[in-house]
Amino acid sequence: MIQIHILAFLAFSILFLATCRRYIYEIRNISLWSPFSPHKPQLLVLHVPVRI
Repeated sequence: MIQIHILAFLAFSILFLATCRRYIYEIRNISLWSPFSPHKPQLLVLHVPVRI
């Protein structure tokens, strides 16, 4: 049982870090996007539930 918990924790950590990296990367690039870009709201909506 202990090994299963460790593997689950590692998998969760990798997914969480990967998601945060993409989220931070997109926040940095918002200034490069036009304010009326159709992709920005969709990306934020997709990533916020994953982070939570």
